Amino acid sequence: MRGSSPNPRGTGPDGAPVLASGSAATSPGSIELTVVLPAYNEEAVIASSVERVDSFLRARGRSYEILLGDDGSGDATIANALAVGCEALRVITKPHAGKGSILTASLSAGRGVHIGFIDADLEIDIAYLTEFLELLDRDADVVIARKTDPSAAGRQRPLKRRILTFFYNLAARSLFGTPYRDHQAGMKFFRRSLMDRILPSMVSTGWIWDTEVLVRMRRAGAVVREVPIDVLEVPGRVPKVSSFSTSLAMSRELLVLWLKLGRQRKAPHFAEHPASEAAVPPSCDPVDSR
Repeated sequence: MRGSSPNPRGTGPDGAPVLASGSAATSPGSIELTVVLPAYNEEAVIASSVERVDSFLRARGRSYEILLGDDGSGDATIANALAVGCEALRVITKPHAGKGSILTASLSAGRGVHIGFIDADLEIDIAYLTEFLELLDRDADVVIARKTDPSAAGRQRPLKRRILTFFYNLAARSLFGTPYRDHQAGMKFFRRSLMDRILPSMVSTGWIWDTEVLVRMRRAGAVVREVPIDVLEVPGRVPKVSSFSTSLAMSRELLVLWLKLGRQRKAPHFAEHPASEAAVPPSCDPVDSR
């Protein structure tokens, strides 16, 4: 699946230009899987990430596409991704507006029965996708990563980052009544049938998009599963959400979202599914958000 040349520039959701390389499916649901790599100025890692994701997916035997969701990068992110020559790759690019904006555009453009994203630096190993897809094939509507475990890898994360993450998740659970221990981890996959109903209502354009989509999924009665994960060390990586000022801005956005959506109360029938619990792998925590 190498060596193709990019197709001419087209237009994607909300007028976003689309660069496509290789052949493409013709309609939503015509392939099994869409993997979005949201990226902003990731020229240093994007080529290796595209290669790793493509190699992993080719070995799984499912039909798939890879979408690079470029949030108006000012570097060679797009050029480096296209230089890989991956036939399954398409590029959705918009003027810089935030991670949430490009996720909404890219996921709307995806054509897989299952659609989702993983952060472009692959701090979370793409190999976790095997477990994610098994859960989606079984009974989950949404599968999300959780990297707040007290594991060895978790303890190695900077103390400031762990503190900020803890208080953000505490605030999100308090405001919206969600049971999730990690709202923001950069790997989430969904059943397309449910996302088609959720995406048109999304209002967040920045970092808290992840939280909003989970709140909306919970309101829609989705079955959400959390998979504990370890994070990989990415050489030269500088976390984009680590400073106090960024965290303060996210907290303000969280309050604004709460005012827009209203208080999300805990669903009256919240419980784990006894029938499906035994079938869930030991590393996965079942969360029924209905």
